[in-house]
Amino acid sequence: VVLATQFIGVDIIEEKSTKAIETIISSVPAKTHFFSKIISSILFVIIQGALILVYGTLGVFISKLFGSSDALTGGSTVNLLQFVADLIPNWPVVIVVTLLFMIFGTLLFLVIAALFASMAVTQEDYQQFQTPLMLILLGSFYVAMFGSMAGGGTFIKIMSYIPIVSPMLGPVAFASGMISLVEALISLLI
Repeated sequence: VVLATQFIGVDIIEEKSTKAIETIISSVPAKTHFFSKIISSILFVIIQGALILVYGTLGVFISKLFGSSDALTGGSTVNLLQFVADLIPNWPVVIVVTLLFMIFGTLLFLVIAALFASMAVTQEDYQQFQTPLMLILLGSFYVAMFGSMAGGGTFIKIMSYIPIVSPMLGPVAFASGMISLVEALISLLI
């Protein structure tokens, strides 16, 4: 999301500074141009996520192929996927909800970044506009990581309904059982 936000802002600023936008808009409608930028950035994030899944699956297959000896692990072997399945019994639903939050959250951040880039004149201006957005993203990341450990379950549940932080907090609240599937869908709709 951070990279996609930076890419879209840089693209818009670059088009404005080189006057390329006049050429583009004269041959393509503005809506088409805007949606193509947003869709390409979302596809970038989805492809990155898919690559992470592919690499993770490849890692699991390699570990099964070569396997670890009991001498190295002290006589006990732990299957990470089985551990996660035991920890989160509804993991397929959690993955689907997380992917939905990723897609809608990325769309939200890209639209906000495009708005900021359209108001900026130079790269420096865009960086100043972008800083509060990145701080909010970083803060919600840390709350998602450490909030439940610090006893902030109610805080996370409430914050999962606020659109700017829900892409990070919604999946964590759902996976940890703080909100139900219906509440997660309501958060997505908001």
